[in-house]
Amino acid sequence: MKWKVLAGLRFFLAWVVVGYHLSEFVPNPNKDILCNLGKLNGLAAVFVFLVLSGYGIGHSIAKQTQGFYKRRFWRIYPLYFSAVLFTFIPLLVSSQPVKTLRTDYSLPHIGTVLGNLLFLQNVAVDPIWANVPLWILGVEAICYALTPLLAKLSNKILIALMGLSAVFYGLFTYIYEAIYPKAEVHFYSYFLYGIPLLLLLWSWLLGFLYFRNNETNLWKAILVGLGTVVLIVNQYHTGRLGILTYLIGSLVIVFSPSIKVPKSLDGILNYLGEISYPLYLFHFPTLIFAYTILGVRNSFSHAFLALVVSLVFYHLIEVPVRRLRKKQEG
Repeated sequence: MKWKVLAGLRFFLAWVVVGYHLSEFVPNPNKDILCNLGKLNGLAAVFVFLVLSGYGIGHSIAKQTQGFYKRRFWRIYPLYFSAVLFTFIPLLVSSQPVKTLRTDYSLPHIGTVLGNLLFLQNVAVDPIWANVPLWILGVEAICYALTPLLAKLSNKILIALMGLSAVFYGLFTYIYEAIYPKAEVHFYSYFLYGIPLLLLLWSWLLGFLYFRNNETNLWKAILVGLGTVVLIVNQYHTGRLGILTYLIGSLVIVFSPSIKVPKSLDGILNYLGEISYPLYLFHFPTLIFAYTILGVRNSFSHAFLALVVSLVFYHLIEVPVRRLRKKQEG
């Protein structure tokens, strides 16, 4: 039951991110229901995503160490690669630059594309701005790469790493403003040299440690409390509603084993959890395409198209890949 509840949570968080980005494509977003959903804050949703990721990866490597990298590759890369390629469609069929209500988007440099395909965004290259949500995959990929090493480290070392990252995140805006007193603190996707990894690592390690420590009452309190405190200390890009989003998300994770869901919804929740990943990957270029090529201005039409594209790629890419892997393993 726990995993089904978490699948539903992932789907909800994906829609928070979609709503967060819709305001760039919908006139008068403050009066729009879906755009207001985004006020729960996309970055806060990402933090909960990372906690879920750390928790799930902890389970995956504990269950089976052998073939970990192979499983991760086939789980994330085919859809990720497809999302990078899909990003070019609205850019290639439109005049340059592609203009939304707030931003202009142009074709990225080939080096930027190659760097993103290698998950080097925010380390050595910028994200592909026309699909900016992919920036977080660079952070997750490094966490995946380090997982076999992290699994061998003691709780004390992991807690120390988590604490350092949490302190860095909490103090980051104050440090930045002290160095650049007249500059606005950029969104974290704008930073290079691994700074986003250092800023967000605490949330992934929090989920990883939460799984390792068997969900004791102490770690339940840490899971809810640490993230809430960190987001209270640094509200620069999350705000008060972001704190609420993390608090609710973390509480759902903590109480997921005891949340009762009708068995008739099991399959639906699992399916929604599965399509949350392609929804996250493909929604932004879909919004650009709908806005610039189709002239869509209605949030529900945008959301419908984003969901349709996600479903198409899920069944076109993810489902065949899973079937092929099962056939090879069988």
